[in-house]
Amino acid sequence: MGIMKWPAQVVVTCDQVLWTSELTSALIAASEDANAMKVAFEKQNKRLLEVVDIVRRDVSPIHRMTLGVLVVIEVHAKDVTEELMHTAVSYTHLRAHETPEHLVCRLLLEKK
Repeated sequence: MGIMKWPAQVVVTCDQVLWTSELTSALIAASEDANAMKVAFEKQNKRLLEVVDIVRRDVSPIHRMTLGVLVVIEVHAKDVTEELMHTAVSYTHLRAHETPEHLVCRLLLEKK
């Protein structure tokens, strides 16, 4: 279980980067592939079920806490993906800029 090797903040951050990347790709693909968002939703749901399966195992209290946080994040990501799947939106562009302290990214969507 690779996620057990890292601190919770690293796990959650990597999970969010992965979700953002996959969702961006799905939104771009959706202009040509009507099933792109459905595929992204199914992939997100599968990832959630995999984390839930790990939670049900015998894990340490600290790992259970990390997994609990990850389940909450995954449920939210699944819900957002599902909402976008049922809402007519198109990928417009991703804006990113750096400040001295942060990398700021904004995904801009427009309603069809």
